[in-house]
Amino acid sequence: MMPIHQSGGAAIEGALLPEAQVMRAADGALALRASRCRACGQPTFPRTDVCPFCLGEENEDLALAGTATLYAFTQVHIAPRHWQTPYLIGYADFDCGLRLFAKLNPHTSWAPGATARLHVEAVAAGTGTGEVAYRYHLGA
Repeated sequence: MMPIHQSGGAAIEGALLPEAQVMRAADGALALRASRCRACGQPTFPRTDVCPFCLGEENEDLALAGTATLYAFTQVHIAPRHWQTPYLIGYADFDCGLRLFAKLNPHTSWAPGATARLHVEAVAAGTGTGEVAYRYHLGA
């Protein structure tokens, strides 16, 4: 895994992850660190040492990045105190077999079946811990 450094980018609301759950994809972009069981082939996010499907202990890192197909989404109107509402959340299916839940870019017209690109970025959380956030953007 390559270290993640603060990029100076604007913080976005959504899932904040510790640096251990982020890696670099083959193209050098930030990706979520998932795993794939070498025994049964099932992918898991976040990464695990023991496969929850077959209890196999030989798992390899899997960079979760790129495009997925939007499965379903909804608009949220009531949220935790400091979150701006409304916002969009949804599930998207990756070719590797994972279905991942994340926020959606609100400035886009979404529909089930749309191509969603997972966007992972370092956030300026002020903690210096290398936290990241992720969400989907429309298109390839």
